[in-house]
Amino acid sequence: MTVSAHPTLSFGSLLKLLFSASDKPYITGRSFDFKNGRTALYNGLISICEKGRNQVLLPDYNCGHEIEAVLRSGNKPVFYPVDKKCQINLDSLTALISSKTLAILTTHFNGFPQPVHELKKLCTDHDLYLIEDCAHVFQSRAFTRYLGQFGDMAIFSPRKFLPIYDGGILVINNPDIGFKGRVCSADIAENARSMAYPIKKMLKAQLEQIMSRRQTDTAEELQGTEAENTAIYDFHEKNYTQGITGFSRWACNRV
Repeated sequence: MTVSAHPTLSFGSLLKLLFSASDKPYITGRSFDFKNGRTALYNGLISICEKGRNQVLLPDYNCGHEIEAVLRSGNKPVFYPVDKKCQINLDSLTALISSKTLAILTTHFNGFPQPVHELKKLCTDHDLYLIEDCAHVFQSRAFTRYLGQFGDMAIFSPRKFLPIYDGGILVINNPDIGFKGRVCSADIAENARSMAYPIKKMLKAQLEQIMSRRQTDTAEELQGTEAENTAIYDFHEKNYTQGITGFSRWACNRV
């Protein structure tokens, strides 16, 4: 069994979205909607920057976008090890904490929770911020609470679960953290692409089903799709403040 990196809506699920709404129970703090997760992380980091403390501890197994967000926010990444099961060794992590450490970024790989209670206590004892990377999380729980509610802030990436053009959410749970970033509205062209993207994906999926096309595409098709889908996520300076498009926000508010 495979899980698509680009989920597609069926006609039925699209109709359900039209008549549904969600209160997003997994989000209890202040939330800010950005174009993607790395932009959300960048704006979260600049909101907690401190003079003299500029090290952010993050897992040595990562996709690379976290590193860029840390560096562009003026901080320095320091890597802690994770094992073959993507779990944290708390002793190894604790040994890396210094007077320059600002925050710990923990990633809930594939939606499985890290030891959030222990991490929260560790951050409290050392006066550090805890940031939850919930890019792989969709309404997952640890004990009686949703992941993303334990840290001082959390990052979500709904475009990994929904067939939408863009979407990254910064949630600030700590009331003492003031948001120092900026969110700009998407322009008309971006909003037009956002509305066309899920419809195009949906129609393509329906056509493939009707024609019983083979599941594998040619290398040229794959390369074209990859370029089309990832070009908009380049982390350039002009994208630091880009907000989510209207259709993507509408879809996120209905799951």
